[in-house]
Amino acid sequence: MSIKPENKKYYNSEWKKLSEKIIIERGEKCERCGRKRDRYERNKFWLTVHHKDRNPANNNPDNLIVLCPKCHFYYERMINLGYYNNPNQLEFNFKNESN
Repeated sequence: MSIKPENKKYYNSEWKKLSEKIIIERGEKCERCGRKRDRYERNKFWLTVHHKDRNPANNNPDNLIVLCPKCHFYYERMINLGYYNNPNQLEFNFKNESN
């Protein structure tokens, strides 16, 4: 999942701090599949924080979800195929779909 050039300004050191804070607050696990980040993976970019509305300027905690790479890719694939039209669908579908 590459970052669009016009959005790179949003993914700075402040974003890194905020995303790590969100990951820790949410239990260091993927909010879709539940896979946990263990202490040996802490320095790897194992978990990501995704903007549900796909707007990198919107860092409202309700707009952010912690995902592992597999689930992040799955969501991006579904949005690109047109399965998700609004951010609220992400929560509903992720809690009710199997991997």
